[in-house]
Amino acid sequence: MVPKRTCDCREAPHAPGSVQHALDSLRMPGSFLAPLTERLLMEAGLRPGMRVLDVGCGSGEVALLAARIVGPQGWVVGVDCDRGPLEAALERADAMGLRNVEFCPGDASGRPADLFAGPTVLGPEARFDAVVGRMVLMHLRDPAAAIKRLRRRVRPGGFLAFQELDCPVSPLSLPPLELFERACGWILDALRAAGADLEAGLKLRSWLLAAGLPSFSLRVSGCVHADADSPVFGRLADTVRSLLPLILATGAATADQVCVESLAARMSAEARRAHARVQAPDLVGAWAPVPAR
Repeated sequence: MVPKRTCDCREAPHAPGSVQHALDSLRMPGSFLAPLTERLLMEAGLRPGMRVLDVGCGSGEVALLAARIVGPQGWVVGVDCDRGPLEAALERADAMGLRNVEFCPGDASGRPADLFAGPTVLGPEARFDAVVGRMVLMHLRDPAAAIKRLRRRVRPGGFLAFQELDCPVSPLSLPPLELFERACGWILDALRAAGADLEAGLKLRSWLLAAGLPSFSLRVSGCVHADADSPVFGRLADTVRSLLPLILATGAATADQVCVESLAARMSAEARRAHARVQAPDLVGAWAPVPAR
């Protein structure tokens, strides 16, 4: 019998202008990041039948990827401190026919008792075969301490896997595309203003070592798009839309300069005219086994 899934989500969705709301546009199902994350999970050792905790799950793309991999004999719990997108994540799971995943509010950065702020079918003290997260450590005050706390949720012989952005400079286009690179610059400026660590990917090594995980593997993944109809332009425009209040507040651009309603179409047309290739920000992935006792 499939256990009843939970989703105690009564708060408003991510507020426009929040970093979490902006990153949800990159986490949506069908995102160009999905294949990079799926590859990381498989290389880390995710297999059918495992129980998985996805921290900072947002709208659920990583949790849904994991649920497909672990299959009906496995189980996935997605937690996020912002309750807004969790109901939508559960609706996507239903639309995909995935009955082995649940979403509940929780705070990966706080005390262990805060990890599950709502009910979970596995119980509040559950331990997992894998703890995973994408673009979550970049927002935490002390990522190494958070990893150390999350390690306690992994059974001996399991693993932790994280994937973080590495974009100290703007993504590249060749030949250079003025609008594309300006839009990327608006996003990076707004994220920096909000306190996000845009070099989190390159800091994964030191965070894992500080958390007491000396044995780990690293992978750098990226996407190059040579198709003017690539989803990268729509995703970037969605991110700009979500961050627009911050972009305007920092003075990086005016509303007229952004013209967000036509931004994706203008970037795509610019790439088509120039027969250009664009490179999205790199993702650095790391996975570390928890030694069997």
